[in-house]
Amino acid sequence: MTKSMNGSPSEFPIRGQWENPGLIRKIRGGVTTLLGLNRGGRNFRVFPDDTFLVSYPRSGNTWTRFLIANLLFQDQEVSFMNIDYLIPDVININRRELAKIPRPRLITSGVTQNRPCKVS
Repeated sequence: MTKSMNGSPSEFPIRGQWENPGLIRKIRGGVTTLLGLNRGGRNFRVFPDDTFLVSYPRSGNTWTRFLIANLLFQDQEVSFMNIDYLIPDVININRRELAKIPRPRLITSGVTQNRPCKVS
């Protein structure tokens, strides 16, 4: 143990030198981006043939996804295990998995719009 400036013992004398939350946040964000672990949310690539099913939260969105998935994918069994792959919700799936879904995609979202969107 070393003594701190006020004379009391200090267990971690260099803790303040290595503690940088901004740098740690940037490293963590970079690693999650490289591994594709970050959620789609509002930040994913949209293709011209994508179709969106957008509704208010808690308004029967999952029920509607099951109904549409049973109509579109009649050769597959639709369950809670594969509904996020068949008709993904941008909040429940990461961007890497979203990119693997065959096109044309039907994407759903219950995210509320609380800021203006930039359309480019």
